[in-house]
Amino acid sequence: TLCLVAGGLAPRVSGGTVAGDITLDGASVRGWPMYRVAEQVVTGLQDPGGQLSLVAETVFGEVAFGPANLGLPREDVVDRSEAALRRLGIEELRERDPARLSGGEQQLVVLAGLLAMRPRCLLLDEPLAHLDAAGSRGVLEAIRAVAEARNDWILSLDADERLSPGLRAEIGAVLDEGPLKAAYSFPRLTRYLGRWIRHGGWYPDRKVRLFDRRRARWGGVDPHDRVEVDGPVGRLDGDLHHHTYRDIADHLGFIDRYTTIAAREKLEAGERFRLHRMCLRPLGKFLRMYLL
Repeated sequence: TLCLVAGGLAPRVSGGTVAGDITLDGASVRGWPMYRVAEQVVTGLQDPGGQLSLVAETVFGEVAFGPANLGLPREDVVDRSEAALRRLGIEELRERDPARLSGGEQQLVVLAGLLAMRPRCLLLDEPLAHLDAAGSRGVLEAIRAVAEARNDWILSLDADERLSPGLRAEIGAVLDEGPLKAAYSFPRLTRYLGRWIRHGGWYPDRKVRLFDRRRARWGGVDPHDRVEVDGPVGRLDGDLHHHTYRDIADHLGFIDRYTTIAAREKLEAGERFRLHRMCLRPLGKFLRMYLL
């Protein structure tokens, strides 16, 4: 919902009612026509198939659709579209039918179309939600490349994470004052079934989320990606709020999805099943979280 409102799609396209004001660099955008908002802010949604124009017969036409609708000169439309395809490394898809691509390829095409608009703000609403492990890796690498190409400092948050007011103030002070570490970790406070959990190994659950791209990179194994840092990691005290599952069924579904991804990754890496690990690791985890 936040992405829809910030991108000008709510309530104009999605319906509903919005109270208050929406500003971009201090200027109210609520009265702006949609084309003017699209020049400044673009939004990528969860389902790439639902964001395709359905009128373009080729990937190039799909990527060019947005800039063309801004009324730009033909040369500018072509230049923007070509640059976006190159930036994401999908030039070989330019003549393909967007409707016949995989989910990961469609998401890359949608992202290329957004980049071709050359907006000031790019909003992505869980762009990996409907993709398999391979598609997720491709899209995630592209998103990281886009972000890291334009900024030295990266603040990476999951869709269910929010900065507390205290942490937001700390981050601002650190970036303003310096000198800076290579990265910073925050304690993550999880809200589970209506309660903040501060026990059972769930807190402080420190995560590196703020880092200098020149001295850090994404690593780890899907779905447990992590930031690998070359240099000192500072510690901030404000909480990163983690709003998790809606109910028990949502939690069980999440476990099912992530264990499937993790099992596929281990299979592709040639790692064999070990019975003793299955028997001993859950017990060790229980003892560590509840007794130690």
